Amino acid sequence: MSAYIVGKETIDRIVTFIHGKLIDTIYHYYPAISDAYKGEPNKLGQNLWAMNVRAIDQRYGENNPLNLYKYKCQPESKVQVYKSLRGFLYQCMEGDVPKSQLFKDMDRLANDLAGEIVGELPAYKRAEWA
Repeated sequence: MSAYIVGKETIDRIVTFIHGKLIDTIYHYYPAISDAYKGEPNKLGQNLWAMNVRAIDQRYGENNPLNLYKYKCQPESKVQVYKSLRGFLYQCMEGDVPKSQLFKDMDRLANDLAGEIVGELPAYKRAEWA
């Protein structure tokens, strides 16, 4: 499967989730996301897009232009955000990008979100703890 630069809508979904849901927790649990965000959705989106472009450039030896990112609120379900995060991270799996702290924090965020989604399932709530 080929790697590509994700669409702006994907970045918008991720940024909207972080901006709306995690504002109080990113500073403690996801320091690289916090550094990339600094309370500004445009800054976070630009940093995420740059990470994706860097991965693609390293994969294909290209020098893609980095378009200016302008945030657009794109609220979605947790499941959609999770799938967008997973797709985004998959497209960033090239070169040295997966070694970056921002990639690692985004991956941890996706894993934490998956746990939250499962924790809300009725079957999980009915299941025995141990």
